[in-house]
Amino acid sequence: MLTAAISVSSGAAAIIAYLPTFAPVQVILALVLLLTVAGVSWYGHSARSLFGLMVAAFIVVGAIVLIGGAVGGEPASTSV
Repeated sequence: MLTAAISVSSGAAAIIAYLPTFAPVQVILALVLLLTVAGVSWYGHSARSLFGLMVAAFIVVGAIVLIGGAVGGEPASTSV
């Protein structure tokens, strides 16, 4: 249970960091994420394929970001 709570709160914080306009509803977002994880877990072993697809999507998106960063042009200017 603690692992799920930490993962959900970390996910909500990451979404808020990426989309700061959702900051006022961070708690609601975390609850929605928790209900989503609980709902998928409710189906037991048959939900493993869904979790597998989510993990595969995460790995593919991560690889795209890493390759895009390595191949991409110059980084944005950081002048103040």
